[in-house]
Amino acid sequence: MKYILLVLLSIVVISNSAFADDRETVFEGLGAKIVTVVDDMTDEKSGVIFLDFGSIYMAVYGYNDYAIWANTDDLNFAFDETHLIRVGENEPFTLKSLIKRNCLKPTNAVEAEAVIKSLARGEEIKLRYYNWPQHEKIDKKLQNLNFGFIYNKAVNLFGWKDFGISTELAPVKLNIYIPTDIGSEGYVSITVEGNSDLGLGKNFDQFGGGTTINVGVKSGFGFNKGHWICGSVELSGNKHLIIRDSNGIIVFKEVLPTSYICAPAGERWPSGEIAAKKAWEASPLGSIEIEGSFGKRVMLYGFRELWKWGVENSVFPSLE
Repeated sequence: MKYILLVLLSIVVISNSAFADDRETVFEGLGAKIVTVVDDMTDEKSGVIFLDFGSIYMAVYGYNDYAIWANTDDLNFAFDETHLIRVGENEPFTLKSLIKRNCLKPTNAVEAEAVIKSLARGEEIKLRYYNWPQHEKIDKKLQNLNFGFIYNKAVNLFGWKDFGISTELAPVKLNIYIPTDIGSEGYVSITVEGNSDLGLGKNFDQFGGGTTINVGVKSGFGFNKGHWICGSVELSGNKHLIIRDSNGIIVFKEVLPTSYICAPAGERWPSGEIAAKKAWEASPLGSIEIEGSFGKRVMLYGFRELWKWGVENSVFPSLE
């Protein structure tokens, strides 16, 4: 998600707040990001929720205000088409195209509230927009099953209207991919729905097997042939695997393996046992990060479910 651009673009959209003032990211994960803004003059706190939907993102500025922005360089909302958004089976609402900002806005606060409330309930919203200059019609479904949890954070932070929606996280669902072609025996790839940067990888049998927890594009700690392993190697020796609890406090930080000895089965890493236990304890609201190229901090929502799958279907030892 183009978060730097998101904040810059929000300057022209968020009313009654000055994005030239102090701003801070207070939550990031589950396909969303919350940024708070404190007015230097009045100390008034406001903020915005960014929801990532792939080619587009939605910026929610309050319980009855939002905008839909392009998340790719090749998307331009056509100024001479009728863009629509639909809640349930109701008649669709029309969205305004703001040409200079390349975004779509609701025509009134009542319709905006209906959309935000429906999303917070975890419901599916239908969006139709047109890409200029080809005038290509694009239908997209918007849904974030954990937006209710995220929205309630904004209720507490900014005093937004309370919709009376549960603050609980949605039950975890795993997306499991097992190839069937010859030569792929043993391989499994699993991601967490709604938290796709957290996953599990089971290596090909022909490469020695082994199963690891994956963070983004990086392979983390795991288990293989009776040994704790790590799939990430940093030759420089100054990169770490870091686990934080729900308060952002570091509960585990250890240097990654610095040499290739057992690749591709995974380097032996005794610290993996401690990392696994700390991740289990910090799940689901803690985070995990593997430093280095393409490294990112990822929520541990779904970690326990991934680990249980590894216990039942692979070689992971139980952490319960």
